[in-house]
Amino acid sequence: MSKIRRHGLDIFLILIALASAAAIVFFHEKPFGREWLCQTIRCVPLPNGDAWFKIGYDLGIGGLTSLMFYVLLVRLPDAQKRGRVKRSLSGHYLAFRKDLIPYLAQPKAPTIMIWSSACSTRRFFATTSRRKSVHQKKGGTGF
Repeated sequence: MSKIRRHGLDIFLILIALASAAAIVFFHEKPFGREWLCQTIRCVPLPNGDAWFKIGYDLGIGGLTSLMFYVLLVRLPDAQKRGRVKRSLSGHYLAFRKDLIPYLAQPKAPTIMIWSSACSTRRFFATTSRRKSVHQKKGGTGF
């Protein structure tokens, strides 16, 4: 799920970068981008076009600047942290595997369960289940 969110965020960031770059090109003071666009499609002249073009250009610059800071201050450190955690976990896993090999290579692996502990566990659960059934017969809620 987080992988889908991360790829969705990547696509959204790319769209923001493309929209900001297009705003910079088409709303620049020198109309080189607007001239090409107006030759391709029909443009409507705006009464206060210069003010709107300046606002669009500033928004494009602001979007690219914000995107650059986001990448440098959030995405890059997060990727480095993710890499450090991955390297650490893989190192611990390899050390665990190397430590486990001598135990698995023995003819009979040692048994970890202790008989008295298993018996006391069975007794505990047997008495608690009896207690629970007695409470339920009396109309109680259990514990």
